[in-house]
Amino acid sequence: MSSAKVKASSGRVDVESDDAAADAGFLVEYDAYAEGTEGINYFRIDANIKYPFTIKYPEYEDYMELEGSTDEGYRARVAYMQDYVGRVYNAALSQDYETLCELVDIDSFVDMYILHEYFKNADAGWSSFYMYKKQGCKLYLGPPWDFDGTASISGRGDAGATGIYVADTINQTSAHTASELYHQLYRTPEFFRAVQERWAELSPQIKKYMNDTFTTEFYNENKAAIGRNFVRWNGREQEAAESKWIEECEILKTWFLDRADWLDAEWAISETK
Repeated sequence: MSSAKVKASSGRVDVESDDAAADAGFLVEYDAYAEGTEGINYFRIDANIKYPFTIKYPEYEDYMELEGSTDEGYRARVAYMQDYVGRVYNAALSQDYETLCELVDIDSFVDMYILHEYFKNADAGWSSFYMYKKQGCKLYLGPPWDFDGTASISGRGDAGATGIYVADTINQTSAHTASELYHQLYRTPEFFRAVQERWAELSPQIKKYMNDTFTTEFYNENKAAIGRNFVRWNGREQEAAESKWIEECEILKTWFLDRADWLDAEWAISETK
């Protein structure tokens, strides 16, 4: 298993601070796997929000090494996070777009929604869904993480290239996933319009990338190395492994292009929600 992970540090999620103040910045994860002590390792914001938020930064032990830090100070830091994230969710769930924009970087919310929706990522309402805030700044969504069960192989719900998933059917098809945030935001006219406008910019770039990447040249350059991986782990003969890899790449390319075409129609600027 890879040791890579989302963490606060320079060049990663740059929210680290030597300030022990309550508002000095944080990184949290919406996390069905949250464990430990509430108020130290995680917090909850509302009974209507299914899962808690794991505190990724600052961790208690690291915070206590800061000059002027105390146990009460750390709990005040957690209380600040809890209150801020709670206000963000309250604004989103009540479709108070003006207040939401005062609290968050709305572009990051739009981009993160499009990314998760395009990939049909069930983890958007389960775990690996991160948000961070620097001192004196708004809340950002990100970085994106854990897209192993997406793009036609989702284990929770419809894996086809059509349909609104993260903001709709995911809540009906999975007893585990709780995509409360985007379920309401998608039905907020201002947010939906922002999604339409952003998608109009991204869609041509996405299609060009897919067509430029999944090419005969790409397959020929990489099939021998990738084929050896299939031979090692799947017991295939080299030639069959190479052929199978190319076949799977073509399936994935088709899925991504079909998904983009469907969203082009669904999010056409002329449409309204």
